[in-house]
Amino acid sequence: MVARQDCDIVDATSSDLTPRRPHRRVATMDVTLILPIAPQSKLAAAPTLRGRRAGTRKAEATRAYEETLRQAIVDRWPAGVAPHGPVAVDFLFVFARPRRLCVARCPDGVIVAPVKPDWDNLVKAAQDALVKSGAIGDDAAIVLGQAAKVYAERDREARVVLRVYDAPVGWPTWVGHLLQVDDLAGEEWTR
Repeated sequence: MVARQDCDIVDATSSDLTPRRPHRRVATMDVTLILPIAPQSKLAAAPTLRGRRAGTRKAEATRAYEETLRQAIVDRWPAGVAPHGPVAVDFLFVFARPRRLCVARCPDGVIVAPVKPDWDNLVKAAQDALVKSGAIGDDAAIVLGQAAKVYAERDREARVVLRVYDAPVGWPTWVGHLLQVDDLAGEEWTR
């Protein structure tokens, strides 16, 4: 378990949408897992036909990847820790660094990976594994999250890092900003 850090949040009930400090909760859940598994995206389901019934079947590579992730989550999830209510999940997908980025002029740290697969397909596979592992009862409970995909540092391997924590009381500052922009959009405001 990792200690939770405070962040600025915006009161969703307030009309001024100014940041304030969050209320203190008695018990917070905040679990960070580092899974030594190369990230994979959720592949499209294959169409099937049984008799006259059409359906879909999950791709075998997706099924195997989700099962590997599920088992890694089960092995690392702290005993007795379960979310109660809405949760937030942050995802970091770290891909193996390609050979072309191992030259001396490239930085040693992580490098942004603006290539396929799309980050939302990576998130879908990881969310399914979280639900199947029992860490989260239903992915509908995820109300907030972030995702990033990067290439690994020179001396590190591919991995998936997940942070599951109680959703903050109120909205994070960036949500408040978008709500403010949305309110102003009705007044033909543009930036």
